[in-house]
Amino acid sequence: MSPRLLIRLPNWLGDVVACLPLVEQAERALGSALTLVAPKPWHELLAQAAPRARVIGNRSGPLDFAWRGHAQALLLDGSMRSAFQAMGAGIGVRVGLGGGGRWALLTGSVAPARERGRAPLSQIRRLGGSRRSPRPFGSTAAELLALLPGHPAGLVQDPRPRVTASGDALARARTVLAERRVDPLAPWVLLNLGGRVGSTKGLPTELSVGLATQLGARGIPCLGVAGPGEEERLDQYAQDLAQGEGGHKPLVLRDPPADLPLLAALGSLAPAVVTPDGGGRHLLRAAGAPCLTLLGPTDPRHSALPGPPEACLVGLVPCGPCHLEHCPLPGKEALACWRGISQQEALDAVLGLLALDRPEG
Repeated sequence: MSPRLLIRLPNWLGDVVACLPLVEQAERALGSALTLVAPKPWHELLAQAAPRARVIGNRSGPLDFAWRGHAQALLLDGSMRSAFQAMGAGIGVRVGLGGGGRWALLTGSVAPARERGRAPLSQIRRLGGSRRSPRPFGSTAAELLALLPGHPAGLVQDPRPRVTASGDALARARTVLAERRVDPLAPWVLLNLGGRVGSTKGLPTELSVGLATQLGARGIPCLGVAGPGEEERLDQYAQDLAQGEGGHKPLVLRDPPADLPLLAALGSLAPAVVTPDGGGRHLLRAAGAPCLTLLGPTDPRHSALPGPPEACLVGLVPCGPCHLEHCPLPGKEALACWRGISQQEALDAVLGLLALDRPEG
């Protein structure tokens, strides 16, 4: 009988989606001998990927009795606490990333690869020190799975994350489109604004409004969406779009905002999606959405996984990609990476995904 395996998933949606191929592989090999630990908002997603596995939340204390009875633990969240919890639960085999001194608490680890003194993207900026080499998290997780003694879960055969929208979620998505008079068989765009107000990683309102205005002038509706906690950015987008040139009536999904199943279903139906780099982008791609991904402060090499058609536009600046949540540059210099992406480039890319003629000039 295969040993019981506990996998502590990351806290962030994008990383969880990147780990879905690993989760599916482990469930195929271990069935009910697999336990998945993750924040509660991701439980439905994990239960769909691994229906026979046990999915539990993570307690904040140093000891979680639900961890007991497992022979091996794969710790993908990068925290010291999970390593202590695995030790306290008596799990003999503990594998994970060994950075930050965690290696002392693990029986098997990999030190993250680092790059020193090299430009992180297109020879824009050289590093004075060193940083983790940018690579997809799903690849790192699959390598850690292979370190488990005896290979109880086998090796990840297919690295592409996939999410299948349920029949109920698809029905809700079609209702959303019908209520907003969006013809699902005609060209339309799902605009995922992403990010809380103040975060560098969400789409700037000026860029999203400009793109929606230009598409609206061509008769292509844009449905604006945002996740829980991102409603303020969605409200700002709707307000600026209504007051802007052309006075377009904003189409948004606001009360309540889209949950994960609905967002995945909308992505599976959308002819094209515009999104910043983040958890929503990873979920939408896993659902099969053709995406235009706009990367302001983030490095595309962190998420270069196979999937449906995707175009990426990157704002190349001397200070990026920084991956900072808040831009430290003052005044007009702030968010220079986002200003490096033109609306014309974005419009051309969207029309390319829709297989429509691009505007001249």
